[in-house]
Amino acid sequence: MGASEEMIYLDANVFIYAALEQGQRGAAAREILKKVHTGQIPAITSAITFDEIAHVVRKESDVQRSIAAGVAFLHCNNLQVIAVDRALLNYTLDIIKQHNLRPKDAIHYATMCIKGIKTIISNDADFDKIKEITRKPIEKFEKPSIESNFSKRTLTKI
Repeated sequence: MGASEEMIYLDANVFIYAALEQGQRGAAAREILKKVHTGQIPAITSAITFDEIAHVVRKESDVQRSIAAGVAFLHCNNLQVIAVDRALLNYTLDIIKQHNLRPKDAIHYATMCIKGIKTIISNDADFDKIKEITRKPIEKFEKPSIESNFSKRTLTKI
């Protein structure tokens, strides 16, 4: 992987905004996911992301939209999804103690550390506490050139 192909970490809010937001933030999130899906951006996330997407979309919308968002997540080609196991959770506890992160954020950061990822796309400013990584807000990662309908196309398959 070349310097221009640095692996990035996608926080759950990228997927959530892609599913729920119609404005600039949602368009930017869908554009990021489109580029991951087509292999233009190498990306990784934790399996815990699925839970966060399904929970928040169900809470903010309904069960069917939550299921559709889960299907879109699972069908995002070129996205590596890393399992959460006992070793990762042990490391997560150390991170919670060291950085005072919430458990899900600590799982995300632990996954990044284990995989050697230094950049996270997220609108969660809690990641700014961690000096070893760079957080890029969704809207500032890349300006969307066109309105992507990645999630709309994928969501209509169910």
